[in-house]
Amino acid sequence: MNRAIMDLESTKRNKKLVRSFFEEKTISFAAAQVVSLGFTYLAFGVLLSATDRGYALTIRIQVL
Repeated sequence: MNRAIMDLESTKRNKKLVRSFFEEKTISFAAAQVVSLGFTYLAFGVLLSATDRGYALTIRIQVL
């Protein structure tokens, strides 16, 4: 019984680690895209987000 609870806890912890790892990768990738375009999110007041809307905003700025 105790072992099952420990396994469950470690699984939860691993899921959190994996999720935070991917979120960091996504944000750094998005930031690299913006830097390579020569823009900063701050200058245009665009919040850094991995949503489709976030990418659409950066594309729109690039076109302008």
